[in-house]
Amino acid sequence: MVNVHEHPRFKREGDDLHLNLPVDVYTLMLGGQVRVSTIDGKTLSLNVPVNTANGKTFRLSNQGMPRLRQPNQRGDLYVRLEALLPSSLTERERSLVEELRSLRSAS
Repeated sequence: MVNVHEHPRFKREGDDLHLNLPVDVYTLMLGGQVRVSTIDGKTLSLNVPVNTANGKTFRLSNQGMPRLRQPNQRGDLYVRLEALLPSSLTERERSLVEELRSLRSAS
């Protein structure tokens, strides 16, 4: 019998891996790139489109676990982006967020 221990960052489903990745709310709204570490220790760049919803999942092909009977193939890595909100705001940031809220509510 083989026991597989849980990984602290990755959840395994067959040959596929799942990762929850905290991303600042500004990158989700404005777009940008985030760094994704794979199970093998590689770091990949993921392009985040403008207005990406919190919880959006991206598939990185062939970045999962090796397939048992097909050693040259791998499963996929599914990266779920989670909005990381600032823990505190400066007065200027608070003022800008309030201005943004008033602009949105006026629409």
